[in-house]
Amino acid sequence: AANPKHVDFKENEVACFAPISAAALAPSRWFTIEKQTYADSGHIKIPTDAESKDLSIESDRPMRYIGFSVKGEAIKFLVPKPEQEKHWQTALSNLKHDLKSETFEIRVIDDQGDITIQSQK
Repeated sequence: AANPKHVDFKENEVACFAPISAAALAPSRWFTIEKQTYADSGHIKIPTDAESKDLSIESDRPMRYIGFSVKGEAIKFLVPKPEQEKHWQTALSNLKHDLKSETFEIRVIDDQGDITIQSQK
């Protein structure tokens, strides 16, 4: 069924995505301009170190987007720098402070458009 609140853009209007949405859509397979074959065998791990309480995100393939949401609302995101494409780390306490929540969801998209989602408590 069509959205009854859809918007038809005129010739002189441009549709834009919010930066947090655009960053997540950029590595998506749905927006690939050229036809390509994708590998589906990547592996992303999101462990929390018991001693340091650091949250790490580790990927076999380069990560293109890391997003954080609280109760279904996207709150924070980053596009990893080249030196962080396969390993990103932060203090869990800092992340919870930034998100203003003890629980949140992490969404990671790699360079093949594969998405990993994990709840964090």
